[in-house]
This record gives sequence, structure tokens and C-alpha cells, in this order.
Amino acid sequence: MKVGVAETVITAPLGVELWGYARQAKFAANGVYDDLYLKVLIVDSSEEGTPIVLISLDLGGLNGQWVREVRQIIEEKTPISSEHVIFSVTHTHAGPAPFAGRGLGSPDYEYLQTLKNTVVKTIKEALVNRVSMQGGVGIGHVDLSLNRRQRSLNGPIGQDAGTVDPQVRVYRLDKQNGDTVALLVNYTAHPTTLGKDNRKFSADYPGAMIRAVKKNLMSQPQVFFFQGASANVEPRLRGNYQITEEVGALLAQEVLRITVRIQTQPLSRVLIRQKSLAIHWQEPPSFEQVMQDLEEDQRRLKENPTESQWYDPGWRKIRVAWQKSLLKQLQAGERPSPLVVPLQVLTLNGTYWVTLPGEAFVEVGLMIQDRFPDQTVFIVGYANDTRMGYIPTKEAYLEKGYEVDAAFRYYGLNLPVARGTAEILAKELVGLMKQLK
Repeated sequence: MKVGVAETVITAPLGVELWGYARQAKFAANGVYDDLYLKVLIVDSSEEGTPIVLISLDLGGLNGQWVREVRQIIEEKTPISSEHVIFSVTHTHAGPAPFAGRGLGSPDYEYLQTLKNTVVKTIKEALVNRVSMQGGVGIGHVDLSLNRRQRSLNGPIGQDAGTVDPQVRVYRLDKQNGDTVALLVNYTAHPTTLGKDNRKFSADYPGAMIRAVKKNLMSQPQVFFFQGASANVEPRLRGNYQITEEVGALLAQEVLRITVRIQTQPLSRVLIRQKSLAIHWQEPPSFEQVMQDLEEDQRRLKENPTESQWYDPGWRKIRVAWQKSLLKQLQAGERPSPLVVPLQVLTLNGTYWVTLPGEAFVEVGLMIQDRFPDQTVFIVGYANDTRMGYIPTKEAYLEKGYEVDAAFRYYGLNLPVARGTAEILAKELVGLMKQLK
């Protein structure tokens, strides 16, 4: 079976706004710490009739409308079905804005338009690069993350991390002569070793990991990073470029340890399944309640315009903007339409690749993995559409906190996703996986 890979630098021009942290003023990039990449993997599938494509981009998120437009172009200009294309992002917080929100940075639409053509061009290169390959999988473990809702950041290595997914999953693809062409790495932790003061484009620790891995392998494979369900999971260490390199090096060390132990075999049984799922929203508060809260927030903002929360010094301004938007919606009697997103599951030589839209809590990935304890399950988070923001568990809605009560406002939304969405996602994806058994 043939596989092709290709990559293209997609670092945005300087002056484009950075995305990922809440900021009240324009925060344009003034430098490049390391380049951002678009990476494409194409696998032939005799069972499906057309190739299957895995795409990884060093961006913070994905606009589902943009993804649909690119998929259509791919179907028109290549022999690939639009439903056989999986988009994912590494979720770097040091990349260009992928869509408009509140206080997260404004997108550069010219850059995003150019990126569409770059995706298609890179897919065509990967099609040309296809050669016969063998593949194999390995699993390891690294203690680099913690659950930010359960543990304090910057705790020591070895401290109880709370609920996390510490697995490092690696899929290795070799030519028939044994040269490694690609490594597909799956790990779960926000790429936030760089803080909100950083003004340089960077792929964060996944980029550092990739550089460290390639430095130690003579075949110089293309290394892909697929982010897991990391909505509530952070790296233990954060703060500067040195820490970025340290975290990347520690992850690379485990990736290399896994890689040399993998046994490859001929590729077979490559299948993909897709279905659409409607994401619903929480019930809104009453018009009267929102108006009362708005008046109170405006009063407090006037009294103390610099009042701060840990995630945003201008958080109350964002609340006021959100309240005004929601009031208009309530006054007009409008209800937000469900957001329809694609769910995809790929099987490759007995491994599963499960896509999760939005920022899903780590527990969602663990729910899915627990249903298939004897299989290797790659959790591909931040896939195909992330505009719905955080997808917390039912329990998290009762506990409240930033991810439940505030984050949706920064995504430009008036309401968070409905309680129970996480569990529905897990159930639907498990159903797709069973179709491929």
C-alpha cells in the first residue's frame, strides 16, 4: 500500500495578530521563534476507492466553514473525496488568528485565503510522493502534563497530575528499505509553554519536539503532531523559550525510545467512517437577568476599569460585550441554530484515529479509549471545526469555572455548548468505531 507525505511552511507575515490568549489590545507578531507548518499524509485505500488524507496545521483552531470550502476545492482538483480528508490543528497559542472572536485577535483573511491554496498544493505534492510503505505502532508514557482544573500549574514533575492522558502514541511509516519516512505523534497537553507576553510565531513544544526527533534520526522523517483532547490539560512547565525546548526535548526522548522499538508490517485495511452531528447550546438566561447583570458589570467597570481575572485583565469588558450581543438576540426572539460538525473515525492496521471537534476535555478521549482497552486509539483533537469552543463533561458544568462559564465568550459565542455534549460525542464516535471492527 502506498503512502505519501509533504509539508509546507505556513508562518504568517509579521504584523498578523496572534491568537490564543485573551488580550484587550491588538497583539501583532513581531518575530518568528520557529516556523509554523502544514503537514499532509495520504494513505491509499483499496477498500474506500480513493485515498485518505490526514492534515496537521500549526494553528490554534479551525473555522468549519473554511474547512468545508477547502474540502470542496480538494474534491474538485484531486482524486480525493471530501469526506476522506481529516483536518486537525496543534492548537498553538502563538499562531495567527483562525477566526474572529472576542479579545483573541483578529484574523488576516488574505492569509487564510492563501492557506486554502497551500493546502491543495501540498496535497498534490503528497500524492506525487506516494511510495509503498510499512507501518507499526508503539505506546509510551511521559509525565509532562497536569489537569489545570484540579492541580496548580508549575507543580514539580512527579506531583499527582489529576486526570490526564499521559500516553505518547507513535505510528511509524517506513519505506520497503527500512528508512523511516514519517512519524505520527499523539500527545495531550495544551501548547502553552509560551505565555501571553510572547510576540513571536511558534509551534510551541510540539515544534521543539519535532526538531529534537529529527536531529536524532538519520532518515530525517516528517514528524506529525496530533493534539489530543487537551481542553483542561496544560504542560506542567511554562514561561519562556527555554522551557519550550525542555518540554519538547522530554517528549522527543520518549518518542525516540518508542520509535526504535516499533515493528512494522505491510499496510492493510485502511477505512474511514464519517457522520454529521448537531451541536446544541445551553439554554440562555432570561432577558431580565442579562440586563441586570449588564447594569452591574457596567457599574463595576466604571468604578474599577483595571479589575482583573487570571485569564484576562479585561474580562469584564468582554462580559459587557457578550451581554449586549445576547440581549439583542433575546430581544429579537432568536435562538442560535445548532452547529453541525463532521465526526470521523479512521482505522489503519488495527489502530483507530478518532476526531474530536472543539476543545474537548481530556475525559472525553479517555471515555473513548476505555471502550477499546485492547486497541491503540489515537485521539485527534481540535479537528475539522473548533468554533464551538470548550466541550466540558457533565460534572464540569456543576463545578463551573473558566471553561464552562467564560471561555465561550472569547470564542465569539453567546452561549456555551449544551451540558451532555461531551458524552454524546463519545457515544457517537464509539458507534463509528464499532462499524469498523
